Amino acid sequence: MVASAKLVFFHSHGIVDYTLPFFTACILRLHNLSFILKSVGMAIYYIGTYDIVDMDAFSKYPPRVLQLLPKYGGEVLASDTEAITVEGTARTMNAIVKFPSVKHALDFYNDPEYQQEIKPLRLNSTRNGTMVLVKQFEIP
Repeated sequence: MVASAKLVFFHSHGIVDYTLPFFTACILRLHNLSFILKSVGMAIYYIGTYDIVDMDAFSKYPPRVLQLLPKYGGEVLASDTEAITVEGTARTMNAIVKFPSVKHALDFYNDPEYQQEIKPLRLNSTRNGTMVLVKQFEIP
């Protein structure tokens, strides 16, 4: 059964009369638009884990990443070679980097300097790498 209640609004062009289902649909559309707009600017977290197999070669990677991160609003939240394993298989490097948005994170990753000069430093000195982007959690 569809509710037959009506909502009346005073508008500059006169009185506008809406049925409840129409009004509800408008509210839902506004809610969805709000969600979309919020997620566009939602923080994203890069989580990287890998095993370092050549520490001397790998030592060149972090300083180069730290130089490039500000260009994309990146901020290192955690970076640890001595993480405590609670469950699963630990890797020798575990890092979390916060970016303002997915676009910023992907722009960083696809930056020509990162792809051509910095990323090879990591690839040539690590194994078993996993890198993911995770959206910031928001209570629904």
